[in-house]
Amino acid sequence: MRLNRRYGLAILFAVLLWTLGAARVSRAVDEESATEPDRSDDKEKSDKKKEGLPLKPTRKIEFTTDEATWLSLDVSPDGKTVVFELLGRLYTLPIDGGEAKPITSGLPFDSQPRYSPDGKMIAFISDRDGA
Repeated sequence: MRLNRRYGLAILFAVLLWTLGAARVSRAVDEESATEPDRSDDKEKSDKKKEGLPLKPTRKIEFTTDEATWLSLDVSPDGKTVVFELLGRLYTLPIDGGEAKPITSGLPFDSQPRYSPDGKMIAFISDRDGA
């Protein structure tokens, strides 16, 4: 029994050494390829950076909806207004209906709005800087 255990430990040790050696070879190959970057199109990339992204609105799309999925909303403490999130933007809407008014805008994604107990503030989750 003792011989089999030693034999098993020897095999395990050999496999471990082989694995470590293979990892070192792989790392050396990765480092070698990382030290020689391809600079053939650096000027082309530099020119593209100067152009910037064309992030200007080209058209306005209006739509109405009477249903939603994963909708987060809250009713104001006085029961007169609903705050809700639609496509990462927050809106308020009179409880009796009417036009939704945006209260957030821009690129950040805002969600899960909640009125404060006195109804004067709305807390929400956002991925904007400083949030």
